[in-house]
Amino acid sequence: MVGGGLAGVCAAIASARLGAQTFLVHDRPVLGGNSSSEIRMHICGAASGQHRFGRETGIVEELRLENACRNPYDRPPLWDWILWEFVRREPNLTLWLRTRAGERVELEADGSIHRILCRQAHTERTFWLAADLFIDCSGDSTAAVQAGADWRMGREARGELGESLAPEEADGCVLASSLMFEVRDVGRPVPFLAPAWAKRYPTDADLPFRDHRLQDPSGGHGVPKGFWWIEFGGRADTIADDEAIRDELIGILFGIWDHIKNRGDHGAGNFILDWIGAVPGKRESRRLVGDHLLCQSDLEDRVPFPDRVAYGGWPIDLHPPDGIRSPEPPCDQRYLDDFYSIPFRCLYSRNVPNLLFAGRNISASHVALGSTRVMGTCAVLGQAVGTAAALAVRWGLRPRELGQRRIRELQQQLLRDDCYIAGLRRDDPDDLAPRARVTASSVAAVEMTSGEERAAVPPALAQGFVAGESRLDAVALYVESAGRSRATAALRLHRSESLTCLRSLGVLAESPVTGPEDGSRWVTVSLTAQLEPGAFYFLELEPRDRVVWLASPEELPGTQRALWSTEERRWVRRRGTLCFRLMPAQQLYGPEWVTSGVARPEERPNLWVSEAGLPQWLEFEFGEPTSVRELHVTFDTDLGRKFLTEIPEVCVKHYALERLSRECWQTVVEEAANHQRHRRHRFPPVTSLRYRLRVLETWGRPEARVYEVRLYG
Repeated sequence: MVGGGLAGVCAAIASARLGAQTFLVHDRPVLGGNSSSEIRMHICGAASGQHRFGRETGIVEELRLENACRNPYDRPPLWDWILWEFVRREPNLTLWLRTRAGERVELEADGSIHRILCRQAHTERTFWLAADLFIDCSGDSTAAVQAGADWRMGREARGELGESLAPEEADGCVLASSLMFEVRDVGRPVPFLAPAWAKRYPTDADLPFRDHRLQDPSGGHGVPKGFWWIEFGGRADTIADDEAIRDELIGILFGIWDHIKNRGDHGAGNFILDWIGAVPGKRESRRLVGDHLLCQSDLEDRVPFPDRVAYGGWPIDLHPPDGIRSPEPPCDQRYLDDFYSIPFRCLYSRNVPNLLFAGRNISASHVALGSTRVMGTCAVLGQAVGTAAALAVRWGLRPRELGQRRIRELQQQLLRDDCYIAGLRRDDPDDLAPRARVTASSVAAVEMTSGEERAAVPPALAQGFVAGESRLDAVALYVESAGRSRATAALRLHRSESLTCLRSLGVLAESPVTGPEDGSRWVTVSLTAQLEPGAFYFLELEPRDRVVWLASPEELPGTQRALWSTEERRWVRRRGTLCFRLMPAQQLYGPEWVTSGVARPEERPNLWVSEAGLPQWLEFEFGEPTSVRELHVTFDTDLGRKFLTEIPEVCVKHYALERLSRECWQTVVEEAANHQRHRRHRFPPVTSLRYRLRVLETWGRPEARVYEVRLYG
């Protein structure tokens, strides 16, 4: 396996955990690629677009939660060594750092790779690496190209794939590279003398559309990052011209800092340059060609490929080729309505029989790459190909054969390992939990009872929800009136086409809402309607001056906040939840969801949530004595958050599996310091009619939240 960015790390770990002897060769001294301390780009993914609960799970979530626990200030050098530790502790995985692979490749008669040459210059060691299957996660794909794999570079013509975002004519332009930096406030004024070779940006007008305020984009530790729009090389060859691109970026970076320090008041008097990147963060170079070429329509139409193994959700994010020299905005983002799927056919070579790949080099058009290239997506692609490689070796299959003959087994293995595949449910005949009757100590209602954000009306606001009961009698809203006079607005109940994209299928009920004269308070409104459990509805509060509906930043599964866009003539999603209560309470968080086969919200929560007050428990009652020796449990880790700088409060910290023996509950396994979403426990076999998962403590929330429980005999 070549390449130790997040795609390669996740691929290598996945392969090794499934029993395949795996070798990871990386040409840098640290792992992580663009996320490493050498480049320092934060991990973007599906949660960074408009999508709720979009953060990638599986190995990348495991890594990020470990980082949140042990590296709370998110310092890149410590992240490097967390990745190194995870790779090194896998017994089936051998790591070669500072080793270049693929300068020479020997092929078999059928065109498959026999072995690749590896050089570790600092040890003066050269060796050949032979394997049954090879995975190229290197980004530039040197080894794959040396093996004769088909590839593309540059922009396709608009007519080739019918992509409206492509240029009229094909060209060699790519997404340019960036150089990051960090600054630090030293508490006293410090001058900056720009070198003679620094570029010059005398006024803010010389940096159009490029916000250069000194703020911490991660939200909080006073260590502002660099600017992704320090970008150059879109008209160059990002492989052959990489050194020249780096030199130009250094001049641009120093020129930007000279502008911030010396060209106007940017509040930077006490700041110094604390770190400057020497390795450009590369967005695009070669793209390998598989049996399918992912394109714009695949993303926008959310094609449900039968061989889908991963997903994305970052906008189609295209940048002008001239980078910082362009007078245009530095990016043009086409937001996507929902997640899209990525088929396995995009992850193996169409002409090299034993070659897989993952990362920014997958089989995709330039336009589709605008979304798939971000590191969260690359990580789940890596886990998919690492899993596929291990299964293919186990069964003696080539990648194409695996995709044609055993794709279901690959998909189910990914689901077992906490990956998400849109529209697929886990179907594991060995899991005993679905055979049990599942009950819970309590179940929370679908409601948001507190919030400090003031959502002004206008524009019209909406709060969507999934019905859990067959009727609605009344609704309570937490509102306030701005000013002394009381304002009245109409509240309407709509049937909706879906939860994620609110579209009215008709108004079912309407009633006036009168805000209080001063302050904020709950206002109860009679709103009577028959509901269909499991169907989608939304409450609309019409525009009215001086009416404010309070909201919480918390994302509540089974609900969707939106506001009306007069420009787009549709409801547009907004993060958070408007404060509301439904009467009777809608029960959507029942214990039955922990065996549903889906371990994250889709349009339904797929989640058990207890009432406030710990401990709480889930009980599994079997019709006969049942032997169990393995527990898999998946907790909530707030998948709506883009970044993890601390363990989410909803994550379960202390839990135990118990069995009933002679009318007494006995502890089978207990974990008191958990910080992970997905946990597996093996133990000597025990037998009982009833088992209980007890949640004793979380990282801050008063309720228990569990997505999935599996029990194996």
